[in-house]
Amino acid sequence: MKKHIPVRVLKCTLLATLGGYFCLFLTACQLQIPLGQRLLVQGVGVDWSEEEGYTATLQVNEVQQDSGNGIAVYTAKGETVLEAVRNVSSQNGKIPLYFHDLTVVFGEEAAKYGLSQMLDYFLRNADIPSASILLVARGTAQEMLSAKKEDRILPASQLGDAVGAGSYNGRTAAVDITALLNHISGEGSSAYLPLVQMEGDTPVASGTVLLNGKGKMVDTLSVEETRGLLLLTNRQQDGYFSVEAGDAEAALEIGECNSEITVIEQDQTVLFQVTISCGLNIGALDGSLEKKYDESYYEKIEKAAEEKLKKDAQSAIETCVFKNQADVFQFGRWLHKENPEIWKQWQDIWPEKMTQCIYDVQIQAEVQRVGKEISPSIE
Repeated sequence: MKKHIPVRVLKCTLLATLGGYFCLFLTACQLQIPLGQRLLVQGVGVDWSEEEGYTATLQVNEVQQDSGNGIAVYTAKGETVLEAVRNVSSQNGKIPLYFHDLTVVFGEEAAKYGLSQMLDYFLRNADIPSASILLVARGTAQEMLSAKKEDRILPASQLGDAVGAGSYNGRTAAVDITALLNHISGEGSSAYLPLVQMEGDTPVASGTVLLNGKGKMVDTLSVEETRGLLLLTNRQQDGYFSVEAGDAEAALEIGECNSEITVIEQDQTVLFQVTISCGLNIGALDGSLEKKYDESYYEKIEKAAEEKLKKDAQSAIETCVFKNQADVFQFGRWLHKENPEIWKQWQDIWPEKMTQCIYDVQIQAEVQRVGKEISPSIE
């Protein structure tokens, strides 16, 4: 027999359900934090010293009563990065809200001390965007995030722009949190970060900081070595350099590049055979205006470019692998992929073993032939 529920009971149940939903949404509204109680963080800096421990610097946009935004800088100290950041918040009782284009700056001494423990905070914190740009400041992060131009604090986004411009010009290697995770999670690999310094009141990318397997800054790569790093890791897509070709100097723009690595077991060691192909454009040709340069100059320019780029790649390998035992090229990952048996034997002593491997770099450069040259002196 079908049981009928009284209408009064149905009404009460419906009202109770609607009341529950109402309370749920009301609670959610009450838990929302007003924008005026937030620290709108666009830059985070971390410094370290033996005497004072960690110093956190937050560059924030403050919501003002006149509805305008003003940039302010707050600092605090702590025994850990987390404690230092929380101490900044406790100064004014506001909760940090991180911008989607957050810039994270590590001071030079912090990088030398070791970033592994500091990075943990940024990797674990779900509120920090994974696309946040990471960089090392020449000097301190506090100075960098407090730098002024025309009596106004430079927005942290301009530091990220400097890294982007440096990466575009092949002067540094841009790294965000996602890329860093990829570097440090590779088999035996090491990481690197862009180096930025102030030139007057302008931030400029000035090289690449090399980190060892423990996250300590062990060296700085020059612009040429950085170009070699980008070539070897298949990240060199832009940039420019000059070469001498006979009695003329050619300014070349780097177009699309591609690197391929072959792993060969050879005489109790391993040969990494790297082939890099690059497309080049002639930006300018500094030669005699009276002289016409024929097709043979293409070959001279290509040969000179191959020699220069090969030298850059070899210098990068020399500094990173042989001098500092830092595998920023992820050769270990290639070995693990191509020959897992050897990697299983070497993985615990890879820093030592990679200095006993052979690295053969070959460059194939091609100057683009177009219907009408930018530099009309080549016929």
